[in-house]
This record gives sequence, C-alpha cells and structure tokens, in this order.
Amino acid sequence: MDVGDVVQEAGAIAWSDGSGAWFRKGSHATRGDNGGHDRSYARETDYVSAAFALVRRTDFVGRGMFDVHYSPGYYEDTDLSFTLRQAGLRVIYQPLARVLHLSHSTFGAEVEKRVARNRRHFVGKWTAALASHLPACPAATACRAPMKRLYTHVAATRLYSYRILWLDMILPEPDRDSGSVRTMTLLKLLLAMRCHVSIATVQRSGAGRHARYARLLQFLGVRVLPPLAQLSAAGAAHEPYDFIIVARRDTYAAAAPLLTRTYPTTPVVFDTVDLHFEREAQRRRFMALHAAESKLLASVFGAAAATTSRAAATAAEHARMRARELRAAATSTIAVVVSEAERAALRRELQAEGFSAPPVVVIANAHEPAPPTVALFRERSGLVFVGNFNHLPNRDAVLFFAAHVMPRLLSDPRARADRGFIFHVVGANQMPPAVLALNGTDAGDPAKLPRILVHGHLSELRSLYGRMRLSVAPLRWGAGVKGKINSAHQLGVPVICTSVAADGMHAVHGRDVLIADRPASFARQTLHAYYNASLWRRLANGGRRLLERRFSASRAAYGLIEVISRLKDTSLPMASKSVALAEPRHRAYVDLRSAAGMGGYFFNLSRLEGLLPPSSDHVAPDASTCRPHGGGEGASRVRAAPGSSYFLRVVGSSVGVEQNRSTGVLVG
Repeated sequence: MDVGDVVQEAGAIAWSDGSGAWFRKGSHATRGDNGGHDRSYARETDYVSAAFALVRRTDFVGRGMFDVHYSPGYYEDTDLSFTLRQAGLRVIYQPLARVLHLSHSTFGAEVEKRVARNRRHFVGKWTAALASHLPACPAATACRAPMKRLYTHVAATRLYSYRILWLDMILPEPDRDSGSVRTMTLLKLLLAMRCHVSIATVQRSGAGRHARYARLLQFLGVRVLPPLAQLSAAGAAHEPYDFIIVARRDTYAAAAPLLTRTYPTTPVVFDTVDLHFEREAQRRRFMALHAAESKLLASVFGAAAATTSRAAATAAEHARMRARELRAAATSTIAVVVSEAERAALRRELQAEGFSAPPVVVIANAHEPAPPTVALFRERSGLVFVGNFNHLPNRDAVLFFAAHVMPRLLSDPRARADRGFIFHVVGANQMPPAVLALNGTDAGDPAKLPRILVHGHLSELRSLYGRMRLSVAPLRWGAGVKGKINSAHQLGVPVICTSVAADGMHAVHGRDVLIADRPASFARQTLHAYYNASLWRRLANGGRRLLERRFSASRAAYGLIEVISRLKDTSLPMASKSVALAEPRHRAYVDLRSAAGMGGYFFNLSRLEGLLPPSSDHVAPDASTCRPHGGGEGASRVRAAPGSSYFLRVVGSSVGVEQNRSTGVLVG
C-alpha cells in the first residue's frame, strides 16, 4: 500500500520485454470501487515485490537466495519468483496481507539507472520464459483505453488454464447446508486444476453472512464478483470465460438475459444440484396423502398450505417451475445431476416434453477427507438429526420422528433407563414453531425427562457427532443425495434412514446403513444398532467406505474432468486451451480473441499476431499422466501441465491448503 490507503501492488505482471507492471496500482483499497474484486482474492501471479514476500527458508537458501548480479537492488524479487516457478513452485498474491511501503525511496535518483541495468541482465537470463508473456502495454494496441483494464486482467491471470464463471443464488455456506459443501468442494477442485474461478450470485445472504463467506472464498482463490445485476457496472459482464456453470434452476432463470445477450456462444454447464421438479412432485404427493392432517401441513408448509386454493396454486406453480427447469437443462451445453436416478429422470422428462437432452454428467455430493470422531461405542449416547430447515422435508422428518418414533423407542426399558438417550435436532435457518416447541419435551417418557433437545444452528458439527451414537434421517419425501447421511459417515457415525433418504446413495441395508420406513420398524432398527456394538462398528466402517467410493472429492474430480473433456469436444476455444497447453501467452491470446468476438470490444489484435504462436494443443515435454481416482484401464485420462503433482496432491486431500498455509505469499 501507498500512503493514503492507495494500492501500490496487488501482484505484479512481467511483460515479454522484461518490464513490469504493478497490478491495479493507484486504486483505493477502502472506497469499494468496482474494481475491488480484482485484487481481493488470492491469485497466482508473475511475481511479488520483495517489500513484503514470504518464502520458505529451505526454498530460498536452496536456490541461491537473491542473484548477486542484481545487487544492491531491483529485479532481485522478480528473478526469485521466476526461479521458484521454474522449480515447480507457485507465486501467490495474498490480499489479506497488507503493508505500507514507500517505493523507490532507498536509491533516490539512481533508480532509473539501476532498473535499466538489471532489466538487461534479467532479460538475458530469462529470455525463454519471457517468450510466454504478453507484450507490454505500449507495444500492444489491445492495451489501450477503454480496454486496458481487460488486457491487464488477462495478463495478470495468464497462468491459469481455464476461465470459469460460476453463477448461484447465494454464495456457498458450507456450515449451513449440504449443497454448499458440494459447491465448495467443486470450487476447490477447479482451483486445484488451475482454473481461474469467478463467482457471482443473484442475491446476497443476510445477517452479514455474504461478506463472511466471500472472504473465505477469496482466501481460497475465488474471485467474488458483485451480484448478477451489478456485473455491468463492475466491468465484469463482458470478460471472456471458457465456460459458465449455473447452479440451480432459479439462478438459470435470473441469468438468462446475461447468457443470451452477452455470452450466446459460451458453453453453459447447468448444475441442477438436485432436480427441483422431482422434489416438488414428491411434495405434492405428500400433501395429497396427508390432506386430512391440516395441523401437520400447517406446521411444515405454513397455515395457508392446507387450503384448496393454495393446493391448486401449488400445482400450477409446479408445472411452471418444471418447465423452467427442463428448458434450462435443454438449452445448456451439459447438465449435471447428483445421482444416476436423477440422470434417468431428467432424460425421461426432457424426452416427454420433446426436448433434445444434452450430455448429462453425474457429480454427487463431494466431501473432503476428514478423520472420523474417535469416541468408542460405549462412550457415546443419543441420536442426532442435522438439516437445513429452509428445506421442508427436514421439518416433516423431525416432527414425524418426534411424534411417531421416539415414543416407540422410549417404550424399550433400556432406552427409558438411559438418561443420555436424547434426540438432538441441529439445523441452519429459521426453524418453524412446531420444531422449536419440541425443545425440552419428554417425547412420551413416563419419567417426564427431557428427551428432545433443539440446538439450532451449529457452525461446527464434529464435537457433537463425537458424542452421538447414531444419526437418523427419517425423511418421507425429497430429492437429490442426502448430505446428512454423508456428514454422519464422514465423522464415523452410523445412520438409520428411510428408503427416501437412501435413494441415490448406493447404500446397502445392513452394510452401510439400516433402512426402515414405518415408525415401528424404524424404532426397531434404531434400537438394534444403538445397543449392538458389533453392528454399530460394521455400519460405521461401511459408511466410511461408501463415502470414499461414491462421495469423495476424488470422485467429484473425475466428474469435473468428464465435463471439461466434453466441453472441449464442443468448444473451439476450450479445445485450444487444454490443461496440457504449455504456452500461457497463447491461452491469454485466446481470451482476448474471444472478448473481441463477444461484441462491444474493438481490439486491434494485429500487433499481437506476429508475436504469438499459432493455435496448437501440444503436451509439455515433461507432462505426466493423471489417472482419476476409481478409473481402471479404460478410464478417461487427461494430460496434466508440468508440476501437476499439485493437482494429484489436493484431489482427495484438503484442497487449497498448500496455497494459503500460514500467511505465505510465495508457496509451492
């Protein structure tokens, strides 16, 4: 930072002639200008100033420290960054670290002479590497007003493979719902694949949550853009993207004008998250089945739900929303669903409506590895239900379990005698009054002991799961893959669930979970697992293995690789910018060419034509082959860029840690 809270450097660009530029120099850090999103996220960069750089001592000393040819100063930090990158490390700009720096104050009038001398040595040393950099702004017609900002942005992010725009209703909130856990894992995987990821939302979360989750994403390396309606004002509505991921039906509807007017030729991936029309169809069937239970319907859906007029309106709304979701899938380049059952359902419904189905890829819930909780069977007690209470099936599940299953459980003398036999209810967002009223109730216990505890939202579940003996998922309707089952399996807690909850989970009764639908059988299976240590251990181990086989980050990475592979078959720019492409300048040129063809951009690229290599898709000489987790000899294979061990290291492990460990700026 310069004096006055003015940005001096947000990472730096090295041009092909050896000169440099401080990215976003002169912008104001605290004014919230529209360009703030460009410098607010961790980003791989050409170099960072030694005024405030952090590098591991072993890497610094092991590579000769600063080159003495640059003594006493200037270009030694640029040279060090190039040296570390040549060794397979990465140079990361970290916006959360700030320092006041009085630039060029040490050498005074000698600055220009020293810079010119050291620049000549730098260019001679790094001629081959600089050939992959873009020309400096004075030499590039494309880097002139009004497009200079875009040119410098492309140059500053030239080291990434693909540019992706992710659109969603709100930012992912991984401590509040399972869909957000999946989204966060997918974002981390895209970053691990060295994609440049920008995210924009239709709306902001309330209660200050948007800023909190934005900061988390920025720390990981995701560029958080302003809400969808403000993209044009922020100067981000015409940036080139290799493909756009739109998550959820309602997001697709809100983004339709942007997609059709600004990005009509950009591939679009529609991530359904779960098939809304399937869930809503089950909702209507549930309401019809329980039409005589007005109290239940009012508790779950609201007081107006039980009226005939409301039911008719719900049917009409369902038909309209179903049509919207099917149109979104039909007009996308690729559709993503969370289970094989939903893939079949989507294809069936599209065919019934006369739509041509796009390729449909399955990417289920995706969980990063985490150690299970360690408490022994005998040290645990209680049952737990975790859910997002904006999701109506969760409301019904808790009320159903409290009214029909808990009294049967407490009829067993072992449960009655166990003061720790308590049903714990945990969940984010507003709980309905009927659920809140359960807190402290006895659930039919003759001793009138409190048998139900409603905790509300807990941002961290490990400590609670570490005390619980069982997790229950008594869902009676719903769609998608159930994150509450995945979360319990991840933390080593066995699950008792209904067939609705088990749908799409690939779970085998007696090995991975216990399945029961009627209250009496659900209570019986719960007691069987609760008081049988060997069965408890078998279910805990089976659940962990199921998670690793079907719902791991590695499995999701395989799905993302399939998506990218299919997009390369349909998009010329995507094919030209494969992950294996060893020429960053060519990738940047493809971005500029895409922007020029988007409309509203009038680049004169003729000055660049002679400086850039022809379009090619070759493999770097030292590239290695990555085989996705779970793939056999016939599995699809991708060619990874040099240093691809970064990808292999983060897939199936904690993604993003290497990039941001401690407060490092220069990391591997």
